[in-house]
Amino acid sequence: MVGAHKCGTTSIHQILSKHPAIFMSRSQEPHFLTWECWNDQPAGPGDDHIYKELACKQSDLYVREFLDSGSNGIRGESSADALCYTTHAIPKIKDLLSDPSILIVLRNPAERAFSAYKHLWRDGRETEIFLKGLELEEQRIWLGYEYMWHYRIGGQYAGHMKSFFGQFRSVHVVSFEDFVRDPVQVIDGVVGFLHLPECKNLPYRLIRNNSGDPRIKWLPNLLKSFLGFPCRLKSNFLCKLKKWLREDLVPLTSRPMKLDADTYNTLFDKCRRDMDELERILGRKCPWLHKAAS
Repeated sequence: MVGAHKCGTTSIHQILSKHPAIFMSRSQEPHFLTWECWNDQPAGPGDDHIYKELACKQSDLYVREFLDSGSNGIRGESSADALCYTTHAIPKIKDLLSDPSILIVLRNPAERAFSAYKHLWRDGRETEIFLKGLELEEQRIWLGYEYMWHYRIGGQYAGHMKSFFGQFRSVHVVSFEDFVRDPVQVIDGVVGFLHLPECKNLPYRLIRNNSGDPRIKWLPNLLKSFLGFPCRLKSNFLCKLKKWLREDLVPLTSRPMKLDADTYNTLFDKCRRDMDELERILGRKCPWLHKAAS
């Protein structure tokens, strides 16, 4: 599964992992297909945690992600950044896996960009206002910031989609918007795409990874300190504490962050040409409408 970050890949990964004929990798995003694309001296705040602690850089470690698959007929993994680094990821996928099924998840590019911004702001990594972050984006990418910082460019889907459709025979595209509206239909469509029988007991739900402006100002610094703490030294208690802070306490004690209509419309319009090309590739309309963000 590939797709832009903040498009619901976490939820879809977890749901598919409950299907009796599917085994999803232990790590949701092993990054094995893309880690060589990153700067070996990560430039963005918190980026070193991803490069040093989360990325699976050795083939034997990647194989271990699937050791418990048993008799499960299909093995899968979800590295959303593969859509960002297509020129490197596609040859590596073809070399290692030949012609696997590819599931691509997309989202309204303007809303996806702001969601990525809120994610970084919540974790104390982003310190600029959204407009400034957009202004700094190209410079940050040039400096080697990881893919989460690719606010606008991360929503330029068409060229990457063309590459995947051109290189693989079995490609299925879903949208975050359709998944939120009708998760059962989307997941059943994915299961059908994989030529598997339906499973009526799947947990069809969206895992909310809410972001906002923390009212308790020391919380982002605490989360940032967790990011820099080596995974191998973290106890199970500390991992659970971090998860509780990030997924429960921070959203509960945060003010909602909203994207104003003018910024939304400007950003959406900058993506319009790419969306027109995307619609030509898909042969259908994009599932998002041009409306002010709420």
